[in-house]
Amino acid sequence: MKSGFFILFCILSLTVQGQRLEQYNEQMYRYNKNGWLTVGGWSVANIGAGTAGILTAKTEQTKAFHQMNIMVNVVNIGFTIPGLITAMRNDPACFDPKQTYQAQLRQEKVYLFNAGLDLFYMAGGLFLRSSSQNETEWSPQLKGFGNSILIQGAFLFCVDLSMTLLHRRHRLKTLDPMLQMSSGPNGIGLKLNL
Repeated sequence: MKSGFFILFCILSLTVQGQRLEQYNEQMYRYNKNGWLTVGGWSVANIGAGTAGILTAKTEQTKAFHQMNIMVNVVNIGFTIPGLITAMRNDPACFDPKQTYQAQLRQEKVYLFNAGLDLFYMAGGLFLRSSSQNETEWSPQLKGFGNSILIQGAFLFCVDLSMTLLHRRHRLKTLDPMLQMSSGPNGIGLKLNL
């Protein structure tokens, strides 16, 4: 009789733990989906505003600003669509603890790497702006392009840094306490805390 209760307890514990892991994965992909929706919404708004801005621009600098906004955000849409599809297609129930942990760390690293790229974009925008100080026929365009890249890079930096911190907090608060590192003769592994 005692062994029956023990087996039932183990089955229930594994079921509850599996549900907790699945919920964790659902939240991880919900964060990603919301991040992609944010970038996608920003991109669509910038493409629309940029189109209207080009049609009503009174200066070359303003026209260049809106042109670059459109170009940058067309590229953003190109990244957003597959990112959103991936976030929506992943099945949170199919990851074991190790796969969950690897996916979590990969998310944090990708967003942190992207934040670094965003700083590079902003530096490029500052370079174009400073290049516009030389009086040439391209000065208005360079300044408009530089301003646009600076703003777009700053937005993406905020999103990527926020996503990095959000994913990290999610891992530290929920996943790390749920998982325990273990080592043995076969190597290092992850174990669910029951």
